[in-house]
Amino acid sequence: MPVFSTHDARIQKQLENFGLTEPSRLTSVKSAEKFLKKVGIALRYWRTEKIPLASLYQAAVGSPGAPPKEKTVAGISQREEAQRIAIELTNHLLASHQGIEVNTIADRICLVHRDLVPSLYVLVRHHRPPDDLKDISVQAKKIFRFIEQSKETTAGQVRKFLGMPAIDLNNDPAYNALAELQSKLLVDRGPFLVRKSGIPYLSKEGYPYHCFHLAHEALVRESTRLTREEAAQNFLYGYLRGAVFAMDKKLLSMFKTFFTAEEMTDTLDQLKLNKVSIENVKREKLIVIKK
Repeated sequence: MPVFSTHDARIQKQLENFGLTEPSRLTSVKSAEKFLKKVGIALRYWRTEKIPLASLYQAAVGSPGAPPKEKTVAGISQREEAQRIAIELTNHLLASHQGIEVNTIADRICLVHRDLVPSLYVLVRHHRPPDDLKDISVQAKKIFRFIEQSKETTAGQVRKFLGMPAIDLNNDPAYNALAELQSKLLVDRGPFLVRKSGIPYLSKEGYPYHCFHLAHEALVRESTRLTREEAAQNFLYGYLRGAVFAMDKKLLSMFKTFFTAEEMTDTLDQLKLNKVSIENVKREKLIVIKK
């Protein structure tokens, strides 16, 4: 099974997979579904060069950089139009359960394709019961039980339940607790109603939160059939298949919340048998997917 012969070819293939070439722009729900399945993981918002992940926003633009704000058509900038398209496509992926929003990867908000979610669930949850709240803060435990009872809630409703105002959105106890629960795959966020005017990603009603194991019961059930070793290989291969290549230290940096250095090395050694090649580059290792 040959690998991509030159690094330029690898870079070009990554750009194509990440939707950063004009012909590969996302314009429909079908293209969004195909895109997320191909890349496995995509940032919900804009990407940076330091993080080798696809971006739903930039795949809607079809170029590596953010579109200039000053270019407008009928009073709408390219950036705003790209945001609106990306949000609508993201909402479709969330509503159809093709993509699941997580905050456990690279300290960013990402969508993970449903094919990789059972593996990620094993890596994050360690086969613990879906409602195991060990090591969760008291505030977050209270909020989890509230969501479990209400089935769906928003950060505003959580604040009301806790009896606290939103004084500082950068340090909001309700958001912080919800983020903590999301990082443990105890809750997730679903699609929201997009504003007809104004900033499209600021929902008037708020983002709806659900208990993860209730919203994605089939995926949680599927996770019980995987060993941790199988989950680790499935997840890393799913990412590399879309990214084409990555440095081993970058992989560990992006997935540090659920991979140890030893586990990463062991998993790559298993994948090296028939799915990836590993090249020494200075003091790091370059992992390249095989065709």
